Amino acid sequence: MTAVVGDAVQCKHNDDSGVSSITDVMQDFVRARSHYDQKLLGDTISMTYTEVSPIGDIDSRIDVLDFYGEEAARKFEASGASVSSSLDEVMIDILGNTAIATARESVIAASPRGSRSFSFRASFFLEQDDHRWRVRHVQYTPIVVQKDK
Repeated sequence: MTAVVGDAVQCKHNDDSGVSSITDVMQDFVRARSHYDQKLLGDTISMTYTEVSPIGDIDSRIDVLDFYGEEAARKFEASGASVSSSLDEVMIDILGNTAIATARESVIAASPRGSRSFSFRASFFLEQDDHRWRVRHVQYTPIVVQKDK
């Protein structure tokens, strides 16, 4: 399982350390989800975290951490499935101690029955507290591939 933030990061701010810190948090966030790493996920999201899923559900910090809990991780591992996620097309706008980032998240989900790939447009709202960036909100929008008619 892998999680990568692409090399091409566009930023509307001159502070490279801020951009680097934000992309590190985004990468850890994606890695935590791909690996069902509840501790790392909890470290990357704020106490007021919310998420709008690709199907429009609104999930709280507790909902998300429960979803990636130890029992879910054991079931996922036992299923023989794996997930590989990467971020690219990253754009970041830093506004003081907050930042807005958008990216394309590409996912490959494999199981003993086969694999499939899909992508989302992810919109991140991040906040900096005690010199550490955390994800406060994410909204996922599926990227629908148009089939030839």
